Amino acid sequence: MTGFCTFPRELDSIEANKKTYKQTNNLSYIQADAGMTIEKRSVAESEVFRIETQIELSKLLENNLKNQTSFGLLPADIGVENANINSLVFQYNQVVLEREKLITSAGLSNPAVKLLSSQLITAKSNILNTVNSYQNQLKVSLKQLKQKEYSADALFSQLPRERNDAEVH
Repeated sequence: MTGFCTFPRELDSIEANKKTYKQTNNLSYIQADAGMTIEKRSVAESEVFRIETQIELSKLLENNLKNQTSFGLLPADIGVENANINSLVFQYNQVVLEREKLITSAGLSNPAVKLLSSQLITAKSNILNTVNSYQNQLKVSLKQLKQKEYSADALFSQLPRERNDAEVH
């Protein structure tokens, strides 16, 4: 009966030695590490997708602006997550509508129409500059995220090796 009473203490001792070994050799709970790594990777993948989508939407707007031969309405609320760009597009469209209304009543040679045309040229340039800045910011963010994703992949690929090392000892 005394041998059975010492059994829990021996188990505790074994668990304590196992814990010490893992700490000494920088091993951790493999399943928890794998779960956290997969979660980080999933979040990073989701963010990469969001940023790539933003880059494509901003390119769509940029191409629309560059290919415009006259002052037409720009697509509004296409999903670009930049308040500045959305505001500039809204303002641009307001001036386009005002100009079209004035052209029907006063004609193209009216000084007010010419002033609005000049404002649209400036607004177009501002939108393009803002879109280019936004794309550059997105590209930097994308590069950083891909580095994080690479790090998570590298960490994940090390986990099975660490598990095998733990089982050997």
